Amino acid sequence: MDPFEFFVEGPPLSQQTRNPGRLRDWKAYVRAEAAKLWQAQAPLEIPLKMTVVYYHERQSVLIDHDNMIKPIQDALAGLIYENDRQITDAQTRKTNIDGRFRLRRLSAVYALAFGGGREFVYIRIEEAPSHEELL
Repeated sequence: MDPFEFFVEGPPLSQQTRNPGRLRDWKAYVRAEAAKLWQAQAPLEIPLKMTVVYYHERQSVLIDHDNMIKPIQDALAGLIYENDRQITDAQTRKTNIDGRFRLRRLSAVYALAFGGGREFVYIRIEEAPSHEELL
């Protein structure tokens, strides 16, 4: 399977937010942006790896990795994959968008996201690596 990637503009919302309406809206926004590219494909039924990178404008951000990824996992369940239990591997990163980057084989999705010049969250779903080898 080829990796599926997309991005959403703006900062991510934490699973721990005290505003359930904002969390519901954030999940709907993530799902809608994914659906634009996923279109009519059936949800995957295999073990998957999720990568989430938040490109922010400050030196550091307060959102925890696990609280950043959980709403995104929930938003994509039933669309990209059947259930978020299929995510057996996850990678999260928070990176200043004004950093210096060495770019090789930049995907069209990444190029479009960086071209906007604003904060964004990059999300990639791909087949999980084999678990036969220990980490």
